[in-house]
Amino acid sequence: MSRHILAGTLPIDSPFYVVREADESLYHELKKGEFCYILNSRQTGKSSLKVRTMQRLREDGFICIDIDLTQIGTGDDISIEQWYTGVIYFLAKGIKLDESSLNTWSNLHSELSPVMRLRNFIEEKLVSHPKEIVIFIDEIDSVLSHKLKGKLDDFFALIRSCYNQRADKPEFNSITFMLLGVATTSDLICDQNRTPFNIGTAIELNGFRLNQAQPLLQTLEGRVSNPQAVLQAILAWTGGQPFLTQKLCALVTNGMEASGVEQLVKQQIIENWESQDNAQHLKTIRDRIVPNLIDLNLSSLQSVERLLMLYEQILYNQQITADNSREQQQLLLLGLVVKQETNLTAYNDIYPRIFDYRWVRHQLLSVRSQIKIRENEELTNRRDQMLNQRPYSQEITEWIASNRHNSKLLRGKKLNKAIEWRKVQTLPLPSEDQDFISQSQSLKERKNQKLTILIITVPFLVVGLGVAGSFWHIDQVNQKSFSEGNRTLFKEIENANRDEGIEAFKKKDYSTASEYFKKAIKADSQDPEVQIYANNAAVLNQEKLGGKDKPSVTLAVVVPLDIKNEVAAEMLRGVAQAQTNFNETSKSRFLKIVIAKDDNDPKKAKQVAQKLIKKLAIIGVIGHNTSKVTEAALPEYEKGSIAIISPTSTSTSLENNVFFRTVPNNDEIAKTLATYAIKNNYKQVGICNNPNNTYSADITDAFEKHFELQGGSIVGEQIDLTYPGLDASGVVAKMLDNQANASILFPNTESISVVVEIASAQNKLSQQGTKKLPLLGGDSLYNSNIFNSGGEPVEGLVLAVPWFPDETNSKAFAKKAEERWKGKVSWRTAASYDATQAFIQAMPLSGKPTRENILKNLKSIKLEPDETSGKPLKFDNQGERKGQQPVLVKVVGGNFKPVE
Repeated sequence: MSRHILAGTLPIDSPFYVVREADESLYHELKKGEFCYILNSRQTGKSSLKVRTMQRLREDGFICIDIDLTQIGTGDDISIEQWYTGVIYFLAKGIKLDESSLNTWSNLHSELSPVMRLRNFIEEKLVSHPKEIVIFIDEIDSVLSHKLKGKLDDFFALIRSCYNQRADKPEFNSITFMLLGVATTSDLICDQNRTPFNIGTAIELNGFRLNQAQPLLQTLEGRVSNPQAVLQAILAWTGGQPFLTQKLCALVTNGMEASGVEQLVKQQIIENWESQDNAQHLKTIRDRIVPNLIDLNLSSLQSVERLLMLYEQILYNQQITADNSREQQQLLLLGLVVKQETNLTAYNDIYPRIFDYRWVRHQLLSVRSQIKIRENEELTNRRDQMLNQRPYSQEITEWIASNRHNSKLLRGKKLNKAIEWRKVQTLPLPSEDQDFISQSQSLKERKNQKLTILIITVPFLVVGLGVAGSFWHIDQVNQKSFSEGNRTLFKEIENANRDEGIEAFKKKDYSTASEYFKKAIKADSQDPEVQIYANNAAVLNQEKLGGKDKPSVTLAVVVPLDIKNEVAAEMLRGVAQAQTNFNETSKSRFLKIVIAKDDNDPKKAKQVAQKLIKKLAIIGVIGHNTSKVTEAALPEYEKGSIAIISPTSTSTSLENNVFFRTVPNNDEIAKTLATYAIKNNYKQVGICNNPNNTYSADITDAFEKHFELQGGSIVGEQIDLTYPGLDASGVVAKMLDNQANASILFPNTESISVVVEIASAQNKLSQQGTKKLPLLGGDSLYNSNIFNSGGEPVEGLVLAVPWFPDETNSKAFAKKAEERWKGKVSWRTAASYDATQAFIQAMPLSGKPTRENILKNLKSIKLEPDETSGKPLKFDNQGERKGQQPVLVKVVGGNFKPVE
């Protein structure tokens, strides 16, 4: 038996050559004079097919010229002039033109450009030849090297020209071109302004089918009892990929049965594949999909990322719809996938076991790391370029050198020019530049104001003072952010009675307003805003009627109300319930509530706080929602010496002598979760979070501390849930790759949807046999949306939360709240109720409540469980709530249940 050749071109008489449809298609198309091309992945039999086709055509009287472009050269040692000379040399050799004649011809045409010399040679020596000529140009991908890419567009344009000239010059029918290589037709002509390479017939080179692969039985006969069955088993693994099929045939051991092929594949191909890939088949695929990343520019890195993500989609979904996109063409050229009817799917069962999810995720992490580096480099270059173009470079240098003296600020035309230049910049200016321009503008405005003051009359001064005194009411930015009953902050809720009540409230007709607000409550019993307005209107009506036996005090509650209307409503329900109870039972005073909204934005929260501290009637604040927003507002409350109690902010970084909270902080929540993980033997965990968010970063740090103190280990890097290119299935693969026992999820509220995607991806992968990791998280995930949108994938999710209605101590309050609000009550409602109760308890029994005595009294109050949402309430010296431990809950059957 002849030796079986595993790689390279098979001899013309090889008994192992497998004839496919492409053999006949290529032969007949070339014989008809059709331009053809085979653009396919490596080691698929292109060269062997070429050799046999050339032999058949020569037997029919054709001249076949074989040009291997790698023999001409592709590196730094060859010029374009030399490259074209090499092509002409091979053409001359193919038609047996002697060296002397070639030199003479070359000397006569030496003044022409390289491509014009080649054009003339084709017309003078090939077209006029008495025999038909087929020119095989192999390894065309070699012209895509860094040295030559884009410089040989003229070469392929010339081939296209030879085809197009057939219409006017029939003699061009005597020459035909055949292109072979690992490239797409769009790669051949890089210049986007030129017509693409759009001629010729594509010859499909598919994998071996069983009826075609019969010659390979010779390699099995005498070694196995049932060669046909063994060959069929091999093809089932390889998908007919020529190299892998022939390699496995050669690896079959004596006496092997078809059932032994699986073990053969695993031991000889898949396991330790890098050390066994002697013919560089798999390494070539690897290196082509992920080349040396260090050498790639940003555009190339992004292309690699798209390619990996596309391949990952195919792994995840088994197939995707073919759309002939550039990325799909590139993936086909790699040989990893194959087109089946209208879909792309993995070429065989071997590649996905080598280039699997973990491999893809590892590569994506590396690629994205390099992308970040390149983006930072480009950003730095763009910023440097921007700063070099500043019209005030000299002026800002002098300003900084003068210790920022006003005399060095911009004025007049220079200032106007700087402002106009700033408007068109796409990058943010450095803080020094912003300060320089802003202070220049401020200086100009101050001068203008002084000029105005010089010409203003005394009556206008009086009016000005009046306006300043009512600043709280006329500020157009903040006016719409506050309400006692004069506007709705829940604009998406329609309630005609509420709107009538607001109009009456504006007219100070508090009696009518109160009646309308009561009707509004009946129309929508779940809306806490109208309950607060009804309470406020009733209080103001009493004051209007002269009732002084029960003076009122005012608290403010600040809620998000951007896309978080439900969060705001949950907070307000607790405040409204406490206000209603107090006003109905108190014999000494009434409570009014001012509602403010900060849009969950730190900057706006700071502005809201600044406005609230100027309203001296407000003696305390409940809010804000997220830790990041609360953190921004805290310094302002400290300036106003006004107490703030947060019912929702849990970050341990929130520390201030005016700050209190009615929820466990992140340290307590993290400790509870860490203890649960260790108790359940989840000793290696991976973490997903938002490292740039105050809450998320804080609870992550706290969890790591407590988890590691109890003997746990954090595996892998933290996964940023806000990363734009984050892929859910990749997160799952990374967790498994890092051998995590569980996934810890600490998103901020904006990233909850990403957590649902991760849970869904894990659930889908588990149905394919992948291990399903337990999911653990913090209170940001504690809302009904997590299982409404997540469904089955979030079953079993365990959370450490501040409060749970089914706890024994919480049931009484939960029942009352659910009866009042006609629905489930959240932990935010409970914590907001407790915050309001704390302020009520801090009011002095006699005398006027002030910010000072409220702040002092809060540090010593003590509320019993029946005065709160179920747990005693007392603050420690840091303003933390004593004694309320987080509760562990689990998603079971689409609902939260206590962890047993």
